[in-house]
Amino acid sequence: MLSFTQSDPGTKLDYCTILYAGSITAALNLENSSFPITSTVVKYSKNSGISLENSSPTIRHCVINENLGNGIHIVSGHPDLGTVNDPGGNDFIDNFGWEVYNNTPDTIYAQQNYWEEEDSAEIDNNHIFDDDENSSKGMVIFTPFISPPTDIEDETAAQIPTQYFLYQNYPNPFNPTTTIKYSISQRGLVIIKIYNAIGEEVATLINKEQPVGNYEVEFDATTLPSGIYFYRLKAGSFVETKKMVLMK
Repeated sequence: MLSFTQSDPGTKLDYCTILYAGSITAALNLENSSFPITSTVVKYSKNSGISLENSSPTIRHCVINENLGNGIHIVSGHPDLGTVNDPGGNDFIDNFGWEVYNNTPDTIYAQQNYWEEEDSAEIDNNHIFDDDENSSKGMVIFTPFISPPTDIEDETAAQIPTQYFLYQNYPNPFNPTTTIKYSISQRGLVIIKIYNAIGEEVATLINKEQPVGNYEVEFDATTLPSGIYFYRLKAGSFVETKKMVLMK
């Protein structure tokens, strides 16, 4: 469990993994603390994954899955979970309570995150209401990324990307397979390669021309040892690398 109260300026949570935490309180507790949280995994908490009290963090590319309480419980504050022009890129899947529980009277925006299709249908397609739609409290409005297309024929089923984007792999940590999602804003050669911790190339997942669209590719690490790996997307002048953890 991690707790922050009145965090110092410049505090940031990046590439952290919080597993099997929380019983009386959430796995990650923020009180009077508003700082960036990126590429962090919060899973398997016995309570909520993240609890926010008078805290308004920016949360991007995190995996908040399979917690026995709410994925994120907003007691008070106004977190930034994603906008149309700045995708959240977070995964909210299979939390036992609400994916995002908003206990404030304000509307919270959580746009361009990943939500399971059945969750999206269950929560009215574009709104997550708190407390059985209690009108005294706010709601969460989101634009979900559901089942990104894998070829050009599916482009009309999803938002056409206007920028290149590489998402955090899911699940992470993983064993032995994980999914990497990415967005291509211009047709061209796309290369995705995997490297080990000392920079050696261990796999090439994609090396071909692709049209504009949202894609996903599976990485199977059955033959590789446990450890830290990096995946790199190169498309046009865009290059981005992210870290993932193979845990056998």
